Amino acid sequence: MGLTIKYREDLVLLPSWLLEIVKLHCSKGFLSLEYPIYIRNHVRDVHSNLELDLVITCGKKRIVVELKEADLAKVVEQIGRRKLLGDYAYIALNLRVHDIIGALRNYSKLLEHGIGIVSTRDNCIVIRAYSPRKISEARRYLELLEKI
Repeated sequence: MGLTIKYREDLVLLPSWLLEIVKLHCSKGFLSLEYPIYIRNHVRDVHSNLELDLVITCGKKRIVVELKEADLAKVVEQIGRRKLLGDYAYIALNLRVHDIIGALRNYSKLLEHGIGIVSTRDNCIVIRAYSPRKISEARRYLELLEKI
């Protein structure tokens, strides 16, 4: 099953957190999105035989998102194997932002690898994903987290 975004008005179908991921990573320039954007769920990667919960494709970019209700330990293990299957990787948890931030103290490696984190409960991106070229940006978040 999937969704194809061909026109700007199609974006109203997306929850805020997913719309923000699309805006962050599928932009060709200032407020200009790269259409079409393909959003598919439960995608099986042919080479690795891993199932990806959500895949967003725009142009040559591929963003993978692993969805979980609340099991941070399990989603961290899953995204570790799946992060190489996309240009950007996110985990999306049905937890409040403050609960995610509190739990991140035990999972600081996520930030070192540029993995983004979403709160579906609060409908927002908690930490933006970075490609391997921009890991230094993610490390800044890690330093801020360690000071809290």
